[in-house]
Amino acid sequence: MEWPASTHRAGSIPSRPVGYDCLLTTINLETRVVQADSDCDGRAFPSGETGASTGYLRALLDGVSDMVTVSDRYGRIVYANFATERVSGYTPEEFVSLDPFDSMHPEDRSRWKEAFERLASTPGLSLDLEHRVRHKDGTWRWVEGTFRSLFDDPEVGGLVATVRDVTERKRGEEELRQSEERHRLIVEGARDYAIITIDPEGRITGWSPGAEAVFGWIAEEILGQPVAITFTPEDREAEQPEIEWATARTHGSAPDVRWHLHKDGSRVFIEGTTRALRGGDGGEPRGFLKIGQDVTERRAMQEERERLRAVALTARAEQEERRRISRELHDRVAHTMTVAHQSLELFSALSESDPERAAERLALA
Repeated sequence: MEWPASTHRAGSIPSRPVGYDCLLTTINLETRVVQADSDCDGRAFPSGETGASTGYLRALLDGVSDMVTVSDRYGRIVYANFATERVSGYTPEEFVSLDPFDSMHPEDRSRWKEAFERLASTPGLSLDLEHRVRHKDGTWRWVEGTFRSLFDDPEVGGLVATVRDVTERKRGEEELRQSEERHRLIVEGARDYAIITIDPEGRITGWSPGAEAVFGWIAEEILGQPVAITFTPEDREAEQPEIEWATARTHGSAPDVRWHLHKDGSRVFIEGTTRALRGGDGGEPRGFLKIGQDVTERRAMQEERERLRAVALTARAEQEERRRISRELHDRVAHTMTVAHQSLELFSALSESDPERAAERLALA
């Protein structure tokens, strides 16, 4: 029994096995009518009534969203269902006339041929494969499918493929991969920034290279430890970690601007924020994200500037006080000298006019 002319190259496909009509039925692709073959003994039909079985298979094949094909041992398509056009752009009649390897992306072709050889030589083998194929409109589309070797099955005698278009999914995966790569480069490049993720119980679940550079602990040492280990003893005593999480849980974020503890016992000054990580439902936080910059050197310079400013202000105040004292002393001395000068002038005048009285006044002074 020969394959229908509309589903293979004329004269290129050997006769299909007896019973194959019962599995897929004879399909007239020009009229889109599913016909039961007279040689079918009813084994593959769900019921013993040919008409009901034919209707069932017609609905099954027309309703399936995946492209279903059957290939012979040479890779030639001998059957394609109606979903083929939706996936590839080609009608089933057009698709069976194509060489599937020619429409495959050059970078995927050798890998797929190796898989086909495995399938052809391993009865019953099933492989899930992804590759790119050229659509009828000329674009490259990603497809994924399950390919099952049924060459030795007398009811099939071919490679059965169930294929679907996953271009949008692959595009989304690639965009996600690029986004994650950019995020990774940013995180790894931000050596002055500690980026830490924490679970709801306060245990560290993520530790960036920047966190390692800032705090000194490597990821293997710190993951799973309580984040409070990075707080100073006095802040732990004051329950600052718990206060910080409670603020972030209530308001979405909390400032984290304080001294923290380095692995070697020294202190680093961090300016940052702790944010609550919530899911789409907006419920309880699934954890927290801490992002902080090491500003220890800047803080030290700021404190030194403040110290120098205080010294300068003190020196200026002292200078102003000296000037005030000098002015006050000057005024007092000047007043005293003026009084003395006036007294001398009066005494001189008195000496000339009344020497005896001047002498008495001098004795009293």
